[in-house]
Amino acid sequence: MSGEHEDHVTQPADSARGRLAALQQDAAAVYAVIAQADENLRRLAVRRVAAERDLRLWGTRHLVAAKVAAAHALDRPGPFAQLTTRFRAGQEWRARQNAIEAVIAETDGSLGAAQHALNAVRAEFAVTVQARADAVARLRRLTAECAAARDGDAIGRDGPAVEADCDRQRPACG
Repeated sequence: MSGEHEDHVTQPADSARGRLAALQQDAAAVYAVIAQADENLRRLAVRRVAAERDLRLWGTRHLVAAKVAAAHALDRPGPFAQLTTRFRAGQEWRARQNAIEAVIAETDGSLGAAQHALNAVRAEFAVTVQARADAVARLRRLTAECAAARDGDAIGRDGPAVEADCDRQRPACG
């Protein structure tokens, strides 16, 4: 009869140990996900710094080009200057104006591309942070489940007498 009781106690204990091993494997996999997310966040931080640097560069160039365009607009030759230079001053001014407009168009495009690149990196960063937070929450749940499985394994190993002792002690602890 005692052999039957030992088999009855061993089965739940083996089941608890198997569950604990599976939970520990899941926890290790989730920890690997967290480590990979940390590596991705480091890589994205480097990309974000580079994107911010590019944005500042193109923003400065665009600002300088806008100031040059404003100053150039004020230097438009008047009628007297055009007559004395046989309208060459007006032609030269228009040529410079076209060159300035081309630079502004280039900096507009580059500034927009830099802003888009920065927004893309920030979005990817946010997604990675959220995925890491989800993995951390899952790891916490698995850790709690592992602790519960260990407690269950310890109770199953010691048999029904220990479970009865635990039940008697619980009201005193609560």
